[in-house]
Amino acid sequence: MIEKIANYPTIVEMLKEHEIGYHSSGHSVRPTIFEYTDISDFHKAYNISLLRETSHINPLTGEIEGEGGLSLLRKVFPNKEIKSFRAPGLCWSPPNLMALSDLKIKFDFSTAISFDICAFKGITFFPAPMQVNLFNVRNTPRILKIILERSTTVFLIHPDSIVNARLWDSIYFDENPRNLSLVAQRSLRNSMGMFANLELFYLSLKTLHQAKLLKITSDLNEQPKEIKDIKNELDPAKIYEIAAYWLKFFHYRPKHLFDHFLEFLK
Repeated sequence: MIEKIANYPTIVEMLKEHEIGYHSSGHSVRPTIFEYTDISDFHKAYNISLLRETSHINPLTGEIEGEGGLSLLRKVFPNKEIKSFRAPGLCWSPPNLMALSDLKIKFDFSTAISFDICAFKGITFFPAPMQVNLFNVRNTPRILKIILERSTTVFLIHPDSIVNARLWDSIYFDENPRNLSLVAQRSLRNSMGMFANLELFYLSLKTLHQAKLLKITSDLNEQPKEIKDIKNELDPAKIYEIAAYWLKFFHYRPKHLFDHFLEFLK
């Protein structure tokens, strides 16, 4: 996306007032992060990640083709510190995350390590994002209740779901496609309804904020707990299971990644 947006200076200018994060160089292009780090050698998987996350990935072949990824993102926004990451599908991989840390990513929004902000191995982990269903606002009261029970909540809203009737990356679920194609679109009426639901959701948050029950912030520099304070809560098998959930769409069964999670979390 940044390769496309770079050609539209008006959009780049509009984005300058926002926090800009990183979402991988290839997203659903095969091999995905889980697939190319699914080798027995942790260090080799780390080196592959360093290369791929700073390269352009051909969306039809998955091959590296020159500079791209995090390197290009920082070139387009030279005055911003690109320091945050969320893995596609929340499907993060320890070797990949360690590579991103050495590429000066400081904050991760992918893991289910804790419901609180915590620090571990030089990375600050925020709670895994809560997906907002814009198709059904009846879920809003339940979401607001969860917000008030937690110290920190991060939301996940896919803007493409407002206009797409299917997941945009479903063309990659079996293998890399021969051609890029659009998925089925929602009707204009349906999309307008989802925009209205999004506005209602934001108004609900604003009301809680005005009542001083909620602090809305993009500040990523709050002092986190050390992971040693929550080590008794860590369950590597559960954390891995949540991270691997996305793989069911890609029909992929890892061989070595659970060992990487054990190594990382021990």
